[in-house]
This record gives sequence, structure tokens and C-alpha cells, in this order.
Amino acid sequence: MVKRVIAGTTPYGRLRSDLEGDAFDRLRKELAQGFAAPDSTYHELDAEMVIARNARPTRPQGGAQSD
Repeated sequence: MVKRVIAGTTPYGRLRSDLEGDAFDRLRKELAQGFAAPDSTYHELDAEMVIARNARPTRPQGGAQSD
């Protein structure tokens, strides 16, 4: 049996705009929660601090990886 998909809908029948709206609402809530802290809890970061914070751990060179 072949299912027909109406243009603008997902295979489950929900409109893409509804799904995008749901995703936007989730993002809005996450951002509101993330920025809800008072300004006094934030501190300035310089470039070196941001780079150090975002650095990925380095893997040891040459040896087999351990679990």
C-alpha cells in the first residue's frame, strides 16, 4: 500500500508549519530559561577563556585506545 503525502505535510499528517512552530516554541522556552538568571550571575570571558572552555580533550598519540 502506498501512502500519499499531501504537499506541506509530514508522512504522519502534521503540517510542517505546525512542527516548525513546536520547535520554535521549545527553543523560545529553552532560551528564556537559559537567560533567566540575574545579570550578577554572569561574568565576562575573554578570548583565551572561551577557547579553553571549548577545547576538546586531546587523545594520546601513538598508542591503542583504551576503553
